[in-house]
Amino acid sequence: MADPAGVDENATQLSNAIGRLSWPKLVQMTRILCQKNDAAREFYRGKLFVNEEDVPRPSTPRSPDRTPSPSEASDEGDDGEEGNPPNPQPVPIPQTTGSKRSRPRYTLCINCEREFDVVANTKKSCQYHWSEAEVDEDAFADHDECTHGPMDTEDNRAAYPENFIYDCCDRTSDDKGCVTDWHRETREPTKRQKMGP
Repeated sequence: MADPAGVDENATQLSNAIGRLSWPKLVQMTRILCQKNDAAREFYRGKLFVNEEDVPRPSTPRSPDRTPSPSEASDEGDDGEEGNPPNPQPVPIPQTTGSKRSRPRYTLCINCEREFDVVANTKKSCQYHWSEAEVDEDAFADHDECTHGPMDTEDNRAAYPENFIYDCCDRTSDDKGCVTDWHRETREPTKRQKMGP
């Protein structure tokens, strides 16, 4: 008979080892597991894919390469929230008889650049700014670019988000987005990282 304490200890060790794996190694091992084990393949398929008809859709999708104009971003949404474009309602997707198309459940949003679950997407899921944050030079009063380097760097954006202002709303880059909308997915295929053997 198996020792329950030993089973718990083994499960904890395995969980810790998985948590320490690099992302590429975890992906590689998951792919191998799915190739060799039918149950694992079906488990991941059930978690990572959904039927196309189960995905809510905005009724007026934006072009993936277009963000709302300042006038669109400043209009009131259909729920009266200031600064939001009108919120479209989901349109039911016609179901084809006898055929269910599946698609990936998780994808990246082109507006907020975060991963999202396509099934849980709503008109309030995404918060973003439609413009780029610009350097507030007054906030870097003692900064000399000849001595300290450029103000607008990834390191400075991470360390001093309050020193970068969005033109769309005059908020700083550590504030929530001024536009609330559906997550929008890109129509471009995503680049996949190649894995070693």
